[in-house]
Amino acid sequence: MALSPRKENAGVKVAVLGDAGVGKTALVIQLCLNHFLERYDPTIEDSYHKHMIINHQPYSLEVLDTGGLEEYSPLREQWIRDCEAFILVYAVTSRASFSKIAPLLAAIERQKGERVPAIVVGNKSDSVGERQVSSAEGSQLAKQIGCEFFESSARNDINITRAFTQILKIATQTRAAKSAAAAAAAAGGSGTTNNNSNGSSINLAPRDLSKVVGGSAVSAGSKRGGGAGKTGKLKKSSDEKCIVM
Repeated sequence: MALSPRKENAGVKVAVLGDAGVGKTALVIQLCLNHFLERYDPTIEDSYHKHMIINHQPYSLEVLDTGGLEEYSPLREQWIRDCEAFILVYAVTSRASFSKIAPLLAAIERQKGERVPAIVVGNKSDSVGERQVSSAEGSQLAKQIGCEFFESSARNDINITRAFTQILKIATQTRAAKSAAAAAAAAGGSGTTNNNSNGSSINLAPRDLSKVVGGSAVSAGSKRGGGAGKTGKLKKSSDEKCIVM
């Protein structure tokens, strides 16, 4: 008797956000197309699709690669609105990009009005001689804002699949926890922490980022630093497969 194909789970849309030049596009290209993008070409907005298998379950991951230049900041509200999970990227060679991570998460959650699935990625870990942000600092910041942390190298393909796999797991677990919380509320229960099918807990309580950002959180549509007058890429799409056990 022929086995029926496994039904793919509902897709997850993830936005990759961060300052200009931190390597967001290089991370996405390495994940989806398996090569390193040598030339820097400022992005406006690109969309990629990745089919992943996690714990023998198929998932569809849509990755939105976003622009970091100042002139593209008005588009950020739309990116936040359209996505349910977020990868916040800084370059370990740029303390300025690192300082924008907490305000960026605060802006996302202010617009969403709830806690969002998010991880922090410190990219360009291969640039040892140019490092400005230590691994310990990145880990400490991620802990302070309630996110998991990865250091990555798009050039050497380090921790990229791990990071995207983890945000996919967190997003699907959060989705399940929200459904469980809604069912519990309908039955007269309450709570902001729920257990997923693996027994681990998912925190749905809003993050308190006021102390971390020190009152300097930018609004979702406010300006960010970067160059000006550069052209960008718009609306590409790629569809690749990945198996993660």
